[in-house]
Amino acid sequence: METKKSKVTKIDFQKEWAGAKGTVYYFLIEFANGDKGQFSANKKDQTKFKVEAEEEYTLEIKINGEYKNTIINKPVQEGKGGFQKNFSPKGNESFALAYAKDVMIATWGANRSPDAPKAFTSDQMFAIADKMFTWLESKKK
Repeated sequence: METKKSKVTKIDFQKEWAGAKGTVYYFLIEFANGDKGQFSANKKDQTKFKVEAEEEYTLEIKINGEYKNTIINKPVQEGKGGFQKNFSPKGNESFALAYAKDVMIATWGANRSPDAPKAFTSDQMFAIADKMFTWLESKKK
């Protein structure tokens, strides 16, 4: 998706939808360059886009049967959170910690009694992550 930039000329509240993770508010938006579409926010008094402001955005067209919808989104900025398609771990430390976390969760087990103590602590998880990291780094040579 290409990132565009244009002045916002109009934002109109469209509807709200109550989902399992909370209410989502939908807005119609128009830009000075003629682009129009819809965006969502988690607040009715959204601050994602502002009328009269020059805004960066991406435009995505979704088609479902005869229904066509143009979705407007803010581009993901590095270090700002959100889903990043080009994310890749920075090194073995990231892999080791992620794998150790998986081991910790697996030891808790889905069939354990809620009253049972956790079988694996975060201190143990970090100890395993350190061992995995050391082993992975030793294999680089």
